[in-house]
Amino acid sequence: MKQLLMIAALTTSAFAHAASPAMKEAVYTKGVSGDLVASIYTPSDIAGESSARGKKLSAVIYFHGGGWSHGTRAQGLAKSIAAMGYVSMSPEYDLVPNAHYPTQLDQAWAAVKYLQEHAAEYNVDASRIAVGGGSAGGELAALIGLRVRMPTGVKPVKAVVLASAVLDLTEAQNLNKTINNYMGGGCLDLIAACKEASPALASLKDAPPFFIGYGTKDQLVPPHQQTDFIAKLKAAHVPVEVYAGEGGPHNYASMPEWKEANAEAVRVFLNKYL
Repeated sequence: MKQLLMIAALTTSAFAHAASPAMKEAVYTKGVSGDLVASIYTPSDIAGESSARGKKLSAVIYFHGGGWSHGTRAQGLAKSIAAMGYVSMSPEYDLVPNAHYPTQLDQAWAAVKYLQEHAAEYNVDASRIAVGGGSAGGELAALIGLRVRMPTGVKPVKAVVLASAVLDLTEAQNLNKTINNYMGGGCLDLIAACKEASPALASLKDAPPFFIGYGTKDQLVPPHQQTDFIAKLKAAHVPVEVYAGEGGPHNYASMPEWKEANAEAVRVFLNKYL
């Protein structure tokens, strides 16, 4: 339980920007027990100016953390990203024990599809959509970036932003119970599914640029998952930018010692690649 609560507490970094985001709610797909809703934030002043000039905005879809069993769309960086001048979308998704992998990933893809198809409604350039996520949400975002289970009719995303992401489900010993609940069984019995759900084991063919943030003292996701994945991306010549919070725990991005520097690194990355 302590581990799950720590995951749920991941990342509410504050980005400094004058824009004040406006929020709309939208049903983006059907879930296991009903409609799934996303909060969509627009930077009101910038969006108005862009519309007047006929300029579309870039967008980021951010998936909350919580060990796939906790968390809500009110969490995460969506408001902060909108305050940077981007449209941002924060979707809810079905949680354990009501659903198991790959339901959450398929729903995450549905969120991408929704925003691409409704881009005009939110003054978004459908070709400039990124995804991001923290912890469990980072696993979903990374899989989308790497086109795992990408449905027909959906375009690849432009970039990926991760914070303390779970990257290899087959070896995260400190999260074994959490991962078993997510997968609906142990990885020894579901090895193919666990490998598919592990971004670190996915193909990097045509991978978009990645931002990888993590705390070097993460007690839940072994930091070597981040450094190994960074090395793999670099070896494949995939653009990757890194923020390593020296001494930071799993929820480093929400803590005062690291949140401002991490936020600035994310801002620079998005401005560069989105």
